[in-house]
Amino acid sequence: MLSYVLIASCVALAQSQGSEEGTCGIAVPSTVPDCDRVDYGSCGNACCKLDFTSPAGFNAPYIKDRMIEQCTNKGPDHGYSCGFCVGDESICSNGFASLKNNGAGDNDWIGQVLHTTTGGYTDVINMNIIEQTDQKDVVKIRIFSNAQIVGGSANGDNGQNYKNIINLLKAALDKDFDSFEMGSADESCPPPAPTANAVARVDPRQAFVFFSVFFFCVGDR
Repeated sequence: MLSYVLIASCVALAQSQGSEEGTCGIAVPSTVPDCDRVDYGSCGNACCKLDFTSPAGFNAPYIKDRMIEQCTNKGPDHGYSCGFCVGDESICSNGFASLKNNGAGDNDWIGQVLHTTTGGYTDVINMNIIEQTDQKDVVKIRIFSNAQIVGGSANGDNGQNYKNIINLLKAALDKDFDSFEMGSADESCPPPAPTANAVARVDPRQAFVFFSVFFFCVGDR
């Protein structure tokens, strides 16, 4: 009987942690997609804060429902879960609360989702989902992922907080993800610096033409 209990416990633990596709891991740099925006503690700990603005045709409840659908089903890598609510369930459920009684719009929301890596580390993802008063049917998502362990590594979060956000939104928005405009909300999780291999190289033939024209013009003076 004890062996069955142990096996069930192991299965439950495995299900509560994400798969490798949602974990940036320890390789530096990470080879996992969307792990290239590393943060070294810009928020007092490793974090990532981004803004996503929808095109016209969206509303906040629709996006909120898509987020809840992901966290209640553990998300694309089985590592996500919904935050906790206290109080009136008509105001807050599945980690998302309406702001209609707090001076915001009737369709504005705040929410919390958790993500656990394959190593068992859990990060907290907070967000607000606000309908823009100056743009009809346009929604802005401000989303913030924060590590729950103090970063002592020279590798920072290895891109995990950015990965938490992008993986969740790609799954929630599906084919609409690419239509949203992404922007940095602060200096956290900056884009990677260009590598030596990414620097544009000058075609020798173009260089020859350029300098030939340059010296011809100079010589003509």
